[in-house]
Amino acid sequence: MARCSHCGTVNRDGAVFCQNCGQRIEDTPPKPAPVTAGTPVASAPAPNAQGAGPKCASCGTVNAPGMNFCKMCGSSLAAPAPVAADASAAKIICTSCGKQTPSGFAFCQHCGHKIGAAAPKPVTSQPSSAVAATMMADAPSLTAAAPASGSAPHTPTPPAGMPRSSAGQAASVVGAPAATNKPPSAAFAATVGPGDAQAIIDGMGARAPGGSTVRTSPVADQTLPEPRVYATLVVVRRDGSDGDSVRISSTTFDVGRSEGGLNFAEDIYLAPRHVRLSFENGTATARALDAVNGVYVRLRGAVDLSPGDQFLVGKEVIRFEPVGAEERDLAVIEHGVRLFGTVPRESWGRLRQLTASGTTRDVWNISRADLVLGREEGDVTFPDDEFMSRRHAAVRRGTPKAKLEDLNSSNGTFIRLRGEHVLRSGDLLRFGDQLLRVEL
Repeated sequence: MARCSHCGTVNRDGAVFCQNCGQRIEDTPPKPAPVTAGTPVASAPAPNAQGAGPKCASCGTVNAPGMNFCKMCGSSLAAPAPVAADASAAKIICTSCGKQTPSGFAFCQHCGHKIGAAAPKPVTSQPSSAVAATMMADAPSLTAAAPASGSAPHTPTPPAGMPRSSAGQAASVVGAPAATNKPPSAAFAATVGPGDAQAIIDGMGARAPGGSTVRTSPVADQTLPEPRVYATLVVVRRDGSDGDSVRISSTTFDVGRSEGGLNFAEDIYLAPRHVRLSFENGTATARALDAVNGVYVRLRGAVDLSPGDQFLVGKEVIRFEPVGAEERDLAVIEHGVRLFGTVPRESWGRLRQLTASGTTRDVWNISRADLVLGREEGDVTFPDDEFMSRRHAAVRRGTPKAKLEDLNSSNGTFIRLRGEHVLRSGDLLRFGDQLLRVEL
């Protein structure tokens, strides 16, 4: 038997730590006193009923008075040892080293750790995999596909016309998860506590059993709703096919050579900020910001002409001018004699052809009810203009205003905007060398 050098308790053979005080038992037992020749060896006194200590209920050994554990088997002497179904059931696993110690011992016989005094593990800020799996089952409406492992997060490019700051925020901000009416499962409620299960599912956090707050990250990212698209601008190529398109998601959208949401840097006929599209109260409007070349819209039927209106047929820029009464009789009198000549026809209007140098090339007076312009047929022809149809457009005398009408030409007739113009889906806008279609 090994005796503890600290409290004097006799422990069983092989014990590393004292069963009474937990101190480490010296590896080398104290040497017995030498026995000299002729000295009788006293035998152990027989226990008597009055001086005997408690009897071990497991092995029947009588222990000295005041002992708490059996000196032979280590069982507790305070109460009868429970009968185990097998050898491993009568032992306790140490929470410190993981080795087995008889169930009656107060300290582990391998590492000396006090049995039953292990501190509870701290609550982590992230739920375990079992809890997370249960949370995913409890909140199916909040789940979303996660990005593939190793792939970089993708930030969508903001639509044209949308402020970049707003688009950046929209890509990074995740909306609050929607609450679900589905009650939490029993397994999840048993894991985190019945009062906290629904709070975790709703994304509010919960109280852990130890009192600390568990902050749960969102179960899954929610996608933001698509931004509202007010219109789409489609670039029309010279051959009539569709080119690039731009979706407009802001109430104001500018186009120009170097400023605004859409730029054409190579177009020398455009101002830095040339035209503005606005969307308000369900109405789309276009307004020219440039006073030099302006913005033209393709005709839909006949339109009224006001004095000074400009229109585009093929590559020709034409200005309409009404003729006043003071200009209709231009007779010349010299030395009191009226000049003899062909009787002039009374004109009610004229068309002036404008050049890129700001001068006038040709002038046509309109005396008949209408005047037809075309490449091969009509009152005024432009045989060198490949963008003009055979019979392209007509200027007709009206009451009270003259009218401009397209004659089903291939490339259309365009009139320059005055102020704001209400757009309809499919309208074609011409400014500079660009032709764009507006789709609402």
